[in-house]
Amino acid sequence: MDPAALSTFRRTNVVEFPRYDRTELEDIVQGRVALAMHPGTVDDDLIDLIADIASEFGDARYAIELLEKAGMLADEERAEEVAAEHVRGAKSHVHPIDVEERLGLLDVPKKLVLLSIARKSRKKAYITMGEAEEAYAVVCEEYNEKPRAHTQFWKYVKELDALGLVDTKLSGKGEVGKTTLISLPEIPAKVLADNLERSLKRR
Repeated sequence: MDPAALSTFRRTNVVEFPRYDRTELEDIVQGRVALAMHPGTVDDDLIDLIADIASEFGDARYAIELLEKAGMLADEERAEEVAAEHVRGAKSHVHPIDVEERLGLLDVPKKLVLLSIARKSRKKAYITMGEAEEAYAVVCEEYNEKPRAHTQFWKYVKELDALGLVDTKLSGKGEVGKTTLISLPEIPAKVLADNLERSLKRR
């Protein structure tokens, strides 16, 4: 981002924002992308992801801070586009969490499910439940574990959602039919996968 774009973000530091719902946050982020980011560097899935993360607090300042930090991380990597991993990295910078402490709450079956989601999410903001299950079958084979049936897999995903390790939502615009979409709201997929792989080796 150039100095003018950074200045656009900095000016938000003196503005007080009311609480916004998810749709309003999406509109705010979309507007800030158009104002401060180069065309074609932030796609709609990234805007959705930022809005989903920020909607927990209804905080527009937080949403804009995530966008700014994600853009800076992309610049540091000389990436042509802002990616989902940059948004997750931004979240971990803005609100650091203890990854190992969070993962310590999980048993092996849930770690395998989370690892499958992390691996599949490295280059995507959202994956479908079907994509997660496909990756899960591969992970279970790798670790010599019997895959759980669809209903149990779905329950594990919902439990991971309740712990804040993943987010789930029904698909909306641009999707044929309805399917469950899964995203990683807090931890970069690579960081999460690396930690899970180390943990599973110690079991």
